Amino acid sequence: MLPLFVRTGTDATVGLDGSVARLDSLDPVVKNALAPAIAVVDAVETKPPPAAAAVAAAAAASTSTDAPAVSRKRKDPPDAAPANSEPPVAQATDWTAIQSELQLLTGNVATAQQVVQLLDPSAVPGDEEQHCKYVALPKLADKQARRKLHEWIRARLKGVGVADTAEGAVRIWAVAYEKEMPNYGKFDGRGAGSGGGGGSSGGGRSSQVPAGMKFLKFVLYKENMDTGSAIGQIQKRSGGGGGGSRNGQRFQSKLRMGFCGMKDKRGITSQFVTVPASTPIHTLCSWNRPGETGGGHTARGGVGVVRTGNFEYSDTELRLGRLQGNRFDVALRNVRLAGQDKATTQASLQKAATAFRKAGFINYFGVQRFGKYHDTHLTGVAVLQGDYEKAIDIIMSPKPEEREQIAIARKAWAERFEGATDRAAAEKSCANKVSRDFGRFMASESAVLQSLARTPLDYKRAFSCISKTMRMMFIHAVQSYLWNHVASLRIDTFGQKVVEGDLVLDKENGKIENSADERSSSIPAVKLVSADDVVVDRYSVEDIVLPLIGSGTRDPDNECSKLFDELLEKQGITRKMLKRLEDRDFNCTGDYRKVLCRPSDVDFEILEYKNALTPLMQTDLMKVSGIELDLGMEKEGGEDTEPLLAMVVGFTLPSSSYATIALRELMKQPTNSEYQRELKLDDSVKAV
Repeated sequence: MLPLFVRTGTDATVGLDGSVARLDSLDPVVKNALAPAIAVVDAVETKPPPAAAAVAAAAAASTSTDAPAVSRKRKDPPDAAPANSEPPVAQATDWTAIQSELQLLTGNVATAQQVVQLLDPSAVPGDEEQHCKYVALPKLADKQARRKLHEWIRARLKGVGVADTAEGAVRIWAVAYEKEMPNYGKFDGRGAGSGGGGGSSGGGRSSQVPAGMKFLKFVLYKENMDTGSAIGQIQKRSGGGGGGSRNGQRFQSKLRMGFCGMKDKRGITSQFVTVPASTPIHTLCSWNRPGETGGGHTARGGVGVVRTGNFEYSDTELRLGRLQGNRFDVALRNVRLAGQDKATTQASLQKAATAFRKAGFINYFGVQRFGKYHDTHLTGVAVLQGDYEKAIDIIMSPKPEEREQIAIARKAWAERFEGATDRAAAEKSCANKVSRDFGRFMASESAVLQSLARTPLDYKRAFSCISKTMRMMFIHAVQSYLWNHVASLRIDTFGQKVVEGDLVLDKENGKIENSADERSSSIPAVKLVSADDVVVDRYSVEDIVLPLIGSGTRDPDNECSKLFDELLEKQGITRKMLKRLEDRDFNCTGDYRKVLCRPSDVDFEILEYKNALTPLMQTDLMKVSGIELDLGMEKEGGEDTEPLLAMVVGFTLPSSSYATIALRELMKQPTNSEYQRELKLDDSVKAV
């Protein structure tokens, strides 16, 4: 099969409960939140003016029809809902009703329209509203009327608007600008604003959170941004609700965010994320700017997009690995088969997709596992050998196609000892000089240089300054490299037959704990395939596993064990090195991985289109924004323009299986970036 260019792809997490992370709503509401109990302040001794009466009526209407009005002096808690009752479902804000009520309360049509324009996330702002932070309402001379207006705001604008009072006028602020309010945080001691509601905007627990629900779960949708960057941006904007002081300087802690895995930058992805239940929802929704629908990897494919939605409370915090798998939908553009016409090509595509659905693929680790420059496993080998200087040299060595500034810095580092009589002084000087040339995303290099600037020539210490996650990636890359090679040799040697001595998961025994140390993970229990198992066909090739070799794994009792030994010797490492690596920072017990992977829920569609950059898939953000898919067959090009051919294929993979490997099997073509860069979207547009 000849050039198939992967241009558009969506990647959605599949949770342990089988739910797929789809962005269906951008509304700042939590679907399983409890209905808030709104206290309506009674007028005392005097009859309220008409405006105040209207406010009280609107506030009362927003509560349960069975709930009586409550004085602000009342201290008795509201009656608890029955234990077996279902919490009411929060509804999307009715902005038409909001405008009508506010118009009635203020007696000003223009002001009500301005407030809705400010707060409604679906409204398209005009030139004057684009930088507006608040709307000042007409002045109410009566203090009681202003108080009741604040209560209406808390009841009706919860999660989207907050309020304060300036010179007798109530001002309604968009929650995104709450921290710019003059009296922000001065009265509650928790960093919340002084005005009307805004979800659980304080540091305390919201009364809307159902009992036992400690976390707020939502869908994070992103384009052209990796998970780490998106999480970092949200943490930067949201804060952590806490903080302290260090060396006389105030600092704010980061928002604790849980997720199941990392999603690549080059993809349209959605995944579940959890934060503490007390997190103000408006800080998470501040990304949902109206009128922006993302690039969808088309002509605007370089635009970074972050959206959040589908909020619900949960009793479980998400962590790495706690997922069932991932759902992929991928558009393969400009499909051309040498010497075949359109009809034959379409038939070939259907045949390939059907075979892919039935046969699956060898469950290799993808090229991402070995780093952009395919040297991550080499660093891991050096670490296993105890040669930390070599490991640092590999990390810092010149890389192809880097920015000139970084290339010069790497070259200077490689030549740091030339002509030097004092190696320590030369290394310290060079580390201080080149450290500023590495960008903020080059965390490993920056950590190494900062350490060597303080303690030159101490390479083990410098390596330990790299994040634990990244250090483990180097070791995992070695295990993955060995696994890939043994899997290939196993299939070459035995084909898809189950043979005596193969390993299969022992489902009766589940998992085996490898150590009493709580930091040590558990790995699946396995057993050897016996001769009797082979005779009765008890297992199929889909049951066979191979070890990610470690101190807690066992080898198959056949030729595969010899293959592991040969590969280890070739790389200059031993099993004892894996055991020696075990300490408080490393866990190299290993794991098991199935040799074959069969994708589930495979579907495909063959399309014709003319514009090389037209979207071929409707993203979640397009659906939420009401943008329909338009292949432009009637508008793009003339009658003589030959349409291009594409196949949109969808499939679900278990966790840790790679879509790039699945696509390589489907297309029978490489999926690495070097090959992709040489392909074209059509005869005139080259891939980027």
